[in-house]
Amino acid sequence: MEPAVPVPDPAPPEPASRSVIPFAILAGIVVALVIVGILTLQLLNRPASAQDVATDFVVAVYEGDAERACLLTAPAMRQAELDRFDADDCAQFGQIVDPSGQGSGAESADVEVLEITEYDDQSSVRVSSPRGTPGVWTRVDLERLEGEWLVTDYSG
Repeated sequence: MEPAVPVPDPAPPEPASRSVIPFAILAGIVVALVIVGILTLQLLNRPASAQDVATDFVVAVYEGDAERACLLTAPAMRQAELDRFDADDCAQFGQIVDPSGQGSGAESADVEVLEITEYDDQSSVRVSSPRGTPGVWTRVDLERLEGEWLVTDYSG
């Protein structure tokens, strides 16, 4: 009789392999969210155009937001108004002009840019009336200082 050959132990079972698909989907979602976040920050941090500043300024003046209007003006125009009202900064200017802090209470109509003339760092923008009155417009002159458009003069 021949000696018995030992029977080898069975191989341990291999752990169940996990699908890579859920991890790939999760990684794709994370990458997409990062890209959307970066693009959003880029859009939020881009300098406002002359049209945007002109429109914001006209609306701020109409709605009585003196501090906001002050912040949109170029240094020479701002300083002249601060001196005129004996204010140290735009916040104090806003408090002097509107002690209640409530503004005029007027709600601005949609303001449209009617015409823009831009030459290098100078711009003149005509915008429709914030009252919504047809045929009435305001001209806002702006200058780009250190990459930022600021109001130098306006009429209307």
